[in-house]
Amino acid sequence: MAKPKKRAAAASAAPLAAVDSDDLLQQLQQSLEDTQRQLLSLDPTELSNDDHEKWRQQVNAVALAITKVRNARLAALSAQISAELPALQKATDRLAESLADLQTANEIISTVAQGIGVITQILTLFA
Repeated sequence: MAKPKKRAAAASAAPLAAVDSDDLLQQLQQSLEDTQRQLLSLDPTELSNDDHEKWRQQVNAVALAITKVRNARLAALSAQISAELPALQKATDRLAESLADLQTANEIISTVAQGIGVITQILTLFA
């Protein structure tokens, strides 16, 4: 009987795998921020001491959860950037090589232009 439960669990997990984890984290963050706004819209001075303490704990718990979700999103973004760094470094190296080639070509063009300038001056002497 354990096999059908495992299949059902795997089948229900499959759609989640297709969803971007940042999208899920963003939705969770939005939901927590909505909850935080609702909690903060209450006037704590109108609450009993017990209710005020519960409210304070809930506000703190939601704020902590929001911070953890933000940190998770930043960690995922940092990992994504780290994964891209080797490709970015290769592209930067190729650009540096291209720039060196362009500088060499520019030096050649400058030398040729100077040569043409000298030839032009010589020709103006004969003209």
